[in-house]
Amino acid sequence: MKRIPVFLIVCILASCQFPVYFENTSVQPLTIEVLLPASGVFIPTPGKILVFPGNKAETRVYVNGSEDTSFRNLSQETLFVITDGVIERLGDSPSLVPVALPPDRIPAPAKKLTWEQIDALAAPDTCSTVLTIDQCIAVNEAYTEQSSSFYSLDVYYSVIAETEIYVRWTLYDREKRMLEEQDTTIHTRQVTNWLPTPDEAFDELPPPEDIISQTARETGFAIASTISPIWQAATRYYFSSGSKDMRTAAGFISSGEFAKADSIWSILENMRNRGIAYHAAYNRIIMEEINGNLVGAKDKAEKLWRESRMTEAQKYLQLLEKRIREQEIILRQMGVK
Repeated sequence: MKRIPVFLIVCILASCQFPVYFENTSVQPLTIEVLLPASGVFIPTPGKILVFPGNKAETRVYVNGSEDTSFRNLSQETLFVITDGVIERLGDSPSLVPVALPPDRIPAPAKKLTWEQIDALAAPDTCSTVLTIDQCIAVNEAYTEQSSSFYSLDVYYSVIAETEIYVRWTLYDREKRMLEEQDTTIHTRQVTNWLPTPDEAFDELPPPEDIISQTARETGFAIASTISPIWQAATRYYFSSGSKDMRTAAGFISSGEFAKADSIWSILENMRNRGIAYHAAYNRIIMEEINGNLVGAKDKAEKLWRESRMTEAQKYLQLLEKRIREQEIILRQMGVK
């Protein structure tokens, strides 16, 4: 067998034209709003939804295994924070308009509200759906962990705070005379840095009431996302360098002048320099998505992937295909299809 000289292999490789699209380039994050489908099955009819808390609540706070009973008075407040979280998150719903029930109209504790009670509460605000946050159990447990240094005899302490909130809630559909009971559980975990004493470690941890309140708010967000499509922030990355024009377009993006940036990219995507052309074409896919043209964005991503074999284009294509499928679900959830 003939042996090919090493210098010949080097010459052959040097003569190959490898496409280099990402050399000396940079990307910048861009926050956009995307509409996500509701995660639940029982989706309310579009319109006003009355939201209010019940009266069953329990809060427990433990420090290294021992309960601090002074926090039991947080129970009812936690229910209201969850309710506020639901109402706040439903503010990003395209189909539901949340209405808060004034505290003086919240009914007394009962096993389950009757339809007569539901109608009496919802009728003044013409709400077609009622959501009650029936029961809440919040548990916050903080415990100390100890560790020693490998190089010395020094001992360090860290505090771990585990918080779990369980909520039972009920959705009433006045038109269909249907109700749905569901459970939602949210768990959070916070860890402090390693510090010389347990007290210093505990001082770095937020107060239990703040941790419980934040977790309760997140629980409300989760409930809202279960019953309605929700607008949510997402991050896309666009190419911002490679030429003077690309940097100019990036400046327009920074100032919110998307149309001007897209105008520049529409010219650059036809350049002979394939690296810049592909980057500009990729950026234009983001503009299509921002404008709500998911099919057009998908077509551009498919074309770019076919021509450039850019991994980014392939991943974006897959993301857009997923978003198009989700859009079909959202339209059904909103009663459009």
